[in-house]
Amino acid sequence: MDAYILNTENNPVPKDILEAIKWKRENPALSRIGWDEVDGVTISTVFLVIDDAFLGDPKLFETCLFYGENGDGDSRVVDRYSTFDEAKIGHNQWIKKIRDGE
Repeated sequence: MDAYILNTENNPVPKDILEAIKWKRENPALSRIGWDEVDGVTISTVFLVIDDAFLGDPKLFETCLFYGENGDGDSRVVDRYSTFDEAKIGHNQWIKKIRDGE
């Protein structure tokens, strides 16, 4: 299982799993890439710490949609990304999709 932290340039750096979990616990704000509420949908993009890909480039960032009041309803993962920049772009694309009713 591959684990990572983000350096000061928001680039993933491989670390031991225990170091990565400790980093995430000590840096919760750095793990959140975006959090927006649009038309009753909460769009959340986060740094996962653990690679979620089975093959290919690591998938270390994830966007989820949460439905319902205060995001306490159904949820679903909609995208995973390899880089911080991809995650920011993807998060903003989901904001636009929700606003456009897609």
